[in-house]
Amino acid sequence: MPATSCLRRIGGDGGTSCRRPFPGRPGLSQSRLRRSFQTAADRVTANENFLKRQPWFQDFDTWPADAQLGLLGMAWAMGPGGPGQFPRFSAACKSLDFNGAAGECKMNEAGNPGLIPRNRANFTLFSNAAIVLAGEAQGGFQRSLLYYPRVLTTAVDTR
Repeated sequence: MPATSCLRRIGGDGGTSCRRPFPGRPGLSQSRLRRSFQTAADRVTANENFLKRQPWFQDFDTWPADAQLGLLGMAWAMGPGGPGQFPRFSAACKSLDFNGAAGECKMNEAGNPGLIPRNRANFTLFSNAAIVLAGEAQGGFQRSLLYYPRVLTTAVDTR
Protein backbone atom coordinates (compact mmCIF):
# COMPACT_ATOMS: atom_id res chain seq x y z
CA MET A 1 0.00 0.00 0.00
CA PRO A 2 1.45 3.43 -0.87
CA ALA A 3 2.52 5.54 2.09
CA THR A 4 0.05 8.27 1.14
CA SER A 5 -2.85 5.84 1.38
CA CYS A 6 -1.57 4.73 4.75
CA LEU A 7 -1.27 8.31 5.99
CA ARG A 8 -4.85 9.06 5.01
CA ARG A 9 -6.00 6.13 7.10
CA ILE A 10 -4.19 7.01 10.32
CA GLY A 11 -6.76 7.06 13.02
CA GLY A 12 -8.82 4.43 11.26
CA ASP A 13 -8.67 0.74 12.16
CA GLY A 14 -5.68 0.69 14.53
CA GLY A 15 -4.69 -2.86 13.60
CA THR A 16 -3.86 -2.33 9.94
CA SER A 17 -0.22 -2.21 8.93
CA CYS A 18 1.13 0.19 6.36
CA ARG A 19 3.34 -1.64 3.95
CA ARG A 20 6.42 0.17 2.79
CA PRO A 21 6.93 0.33 -0.96
CA PHE A 22 10.34 -1.34 -0.53
CA PRO A 23 10.49 -5.13 -0.70
CA GLY A 24 11.96 -6.88 2.30
CA ARG A 25 11.17 -4.07 4.75
CA PRO A 26 8.63 -4.70 7.47
CA GLY A 27 5.43 -2.66 7.52
CA LEU A 28 4.71 0.03 10.08
CA SER A 29 1.70 -0.25 12.31
CA GLN A 30 -0.50 2.81 12.47
CA SER A 31 0.37 3.32 16.13
CA ARG A 32 4.11 3.21 15.41
CA LEU A 33 3.69 5.56 12.48
CA ARG A 34 1.63 7.92 14.65
CA ARG A 35 4.35 7.86 17.37
CA SER A 36 7.04 8.54 14.78
CA PHE A 37 5.17 11.56 13.45
CA GLN A 38 4.57 12.85 16.96
CA THR A 39 8.23 12.42 17.88
CA ALA A 40 9.28 14.33 14.75
CA ALA A 41 6.73 17.08 15.43
CA ASP A 42 7.93 17.40 19.03
CA ARG A 43 11.55 17.66 17.86
CA VAL A 44 10.73 20.37 15.30
CA THR A 45 8.77 22.32 17.92
CA ALA A 46 11.59 22.06 20.46
CA ASN A 47 14.13 23.16 17.83
CA GLU A 48 11.97 26.10 16.81
CA ASN A 49 11.49 27.21 20.42
CA PHE A 50 15.24 27.03 21.08
CA LEU A 51 16.10 28.92 17.89
CA LYS A 52 13.66 31.75 18.60
CA ARG A 53 15.37 32.35 21.95
CA GLN A 54 18.67 33.06 20.17
CA PRO A 55 19.28 36.76 19.45
CA TRP A 56 19.99 36.25 15.75
CA PHE A 57 16.80 34.28 15.11
CA GLN A 58 14.36 36.18 17.36
CA ASP A 59 12.40 37.52 14.37
CA PHE A 60 11.85 33.98 13.06
CA ASP A 61 8.05 34.38 13.18
CA THR A 62 8.24 37.28 10.71
CA TRP A 63 10.53 35.50 8.25
CA PRO A 64 9.35 34.15 4.89
CA ALA A 65 8.25 30.53 5.17
CA ASP A 66 11.12 29.41 2.93
CA ALA A 67 13.69 30.88 5.37
CA GLN A 68 11.90 29.29 8.32
CA LEU A 69 12.05 25.87 6.68
CA GLY A 70 15.73 26.36 5.81
CA LEU A 71 16.64 27.17 9.41
CA LEU A 72 14.56 24.29 10.78
CA GLY A 73 16.25 21.95 8.29
CA MET A 74 19.68 23.05 9.48
CA ALA A 75 18.62 22.58 13.11
CA TRP A 76 17.29 19.10 12.30
CA ALA A 77 20.65 18.12 10.82
CA MET A 78 22.96 19.79 13.38
CA GLY A 79 20.80 20.18 16.44
CA PRO A 80 19.22 23.49 17.41
CA GLY A 81 22.54 25.00 18.50
CA GLY A 82 24.20 24.25 15.18
CA PRO A 83 23.03 27.20 13.05
CA GLY A 84 24.20 29.65 15.70
CA GLN A 85 27.74 28.31 15.24
CA PHE A 86 27.82 29.92 11.78
CA PRO A 87 28.52 33.58 12.71
CA ARG A 88 28.14 35.08 9.21
CA PHE A 89 24.98 33.06 8.62
CA SER A 90 23.55 34.15 11.98
CA ALA A 91 24.39 37.82 11.33
CA ALA A 92 22.74 37.63 7.90
CA CYS A 93 19.59 36.12 9.41
CA LYS A 94 19.46 38.75 12.14
CA SER A 95 19.51 41.50 9.51
CA LEU A 96 17.05 39.61 7.24
CA ASP A 97 19.76 39.35 4.58
CA PHE A 98 18.65 36.02 3.19
CA ASN A 99 20.92 36.28 0.14
CA GLY A 100 23.78 36.43 2.63
CA ALA A 101 22.27 33.55 4.61
CA ALA A 102 22.06 31.49 1.39
CA GLY A 103 25.77 31.99 0.85
CA GLU A 104 26.63 31.00 4.42
CA CYS A 105 24.26 28.09 5.14
CA LYS A 106 26.40 25.25 3.76
CA MET A 107 26.97 22.47 6.27
CA ASN A 108 30.12 20.34 6.08
CA GLU A 109 29.41 17.43 3.73
CA ALA A 110 32.61 15.50 4.50
CA GLY A 111 31.65 11.99 5.47
CA ASN A 112 27.95 12.79 5.12
CA PRO A 113 26.86 12.80 1.46
CA GLY A 114 23.24 13.16 2.60
CA LEU A 115 23.99 16.80 3.31
CA ILE A 116 24.66 17.54 -0.36
CA PRO A 117 20.98 17.69 -1.38
CA ARG A 118 20.08 19.35 1.94
CA ASN A 119 22.66 22.10 1.32
CA ARG A 120 21.24 22.65 -2.16
CA ALA A 121 17.74 22.83 -0.73
CA ASN A 122 18.79 25.28 1.98
CA PHE A 123 20.50 27.52 -0.58
CA THR A 124 17.26 27.57 -2.58
CA LEU A 125 15.15 28.18 0.53
CA PHE A 126 17.18 31.17 1.70
CA SER A 127 17.51 32.53 -1.85
CA ASN A 128 13.75 32.25 -2.26
CA ALA A 129 13.27 34.11 1.02
CA ALA A 130 15.38 37.01 -0.26
CA ILE A 131 13.27 37.21 -3.41
CA VAL A 132 10.06 37.03 -1.37
CA LEU A 133 11.16 40.00 0.73
CA ALA A 134 12.19 41.95 -2.38
CA GLY A 135 8.92 41.21 -4.17
CA GLU A 136 6.64 41.56 -1.18
CA ALA A 137 6.36 45.35 -1.45
CA GLN A 138 5.19 44.99 -5.03
CA GLY A 139 2.54 42.47 -4.07
CA GLY A 140 4.32 39.64 -5.84
CA PHE A 141 4.96 37.25 -2.98
CA GLN A 142 3.74 36.52 0.53
CA ARG A 143 5.96 35.60 3.49
CA SER A 144 3.41 33.10 4.76
CA LEU A 145 3.58 30.96 1.61
CA LEU A 146 6.19 28.27 1.07
CA TYR A 147 7.50 28.49 -2.50
CA TYR A 148 10.02 25.65 -2.25
CA PRO A 149 10.70 23.37 -4.16
CA ARG A 150 10.13 26.03 -6.80
CA VAL A 151 13.22 28.14 -7.43
CA LEU A 152 12.19 31.79 -7.53
CA THR A 153 14.11 33.91 -10.01
CA THR A 154 12.32 37.25 -10.06
CA ALA A 155 11.21 39.72 -7.43
CA VAL A 156 7.64 39.72 -8.72
CA ASP A 157 5.70 36.58 -9.58
CA THR A 158 3.86 37.36 -12.82
CA ARG A 159 2.12 34.02 -13.15
